[in-house]
Amino acid sequence: MPRVYISDPRGKQYRKRNEGDLNAAATEVKNGISLRKAAENHSVHYSTLQRWVKANGKRRTIGGQTVLDADMENMIVERLVKCAEWGYPMDTMDLRMIVKHICDKKGIVIKRFKDNMPGHEFALSFLKRHAKSITPRICQNIKRARAAVSPEQIDNYFNNLEVSIEGVPSSNIINHDETNLSDDPGRSKVIAKKGMKYPERIMNSTKSATSIMFAVSGDGDGHFYINV
Repeated sequence: MPRVYISDPRGKQYRKRNEGDLNAAATEVKNGISLRKAAENHSVHYSTLQRWVKANGKRRTIGGQTVLDADMENMIVERLVKCAEWGYPMDTMDLRMIVKHICDKKGIVIKRFKDNMPGHEFALSFLKRHAKSITPRICQNIKRARAAVSPEQIDNYFNNLEVSIEGVPSSNIINHDETNLSDDPGRSKVIAKKGMKYPERIMNSTKSATSIMFAVSGDGDGHFYINV
């Protein structure tokens, strides 16, 4: 988890201003009224109004500011979600590499980052800021052929199966299943859309495996064997 800053209760408490008053005062400034006069008219502090006008109505968060602006971070979130939907989810290292590439391309040098490479805590803080859209999940690896099967194809299969086995004795209906125990590369945490239960990564590479076969008829007679 990223570090969570807990403010000292004895410290200075920032006073929250009404954005409506600030916007109204900023409008008067644009119409030619001085900053001090507009601040006095709407009971806001002069320096607060000055910063508000300079920031063009965008409120800065208290404390340190993010490396990338909100629009850029939202764009990255959209790309992460889209990659996960395509079957190529990214992990926190990919996220850090993306931020480094953006900073290098824009000529931004972040002194807190070593060689402009954000640390692991940056990725955790990024996920926390956008917890409503993305979340880290454990993904499972599947082949491209399995990923290409759509829900409509599965529904059509069972609809046709229902017609095909009508009137067939249960002893003649055999369900055969295979479980594959392979030297899988392993599952890892990736960034996926909020609410996605089973994120998947498409991988065509395979290794040696052991297949366990199960065959059970509709009347309860079952068989089990191993195929290496």
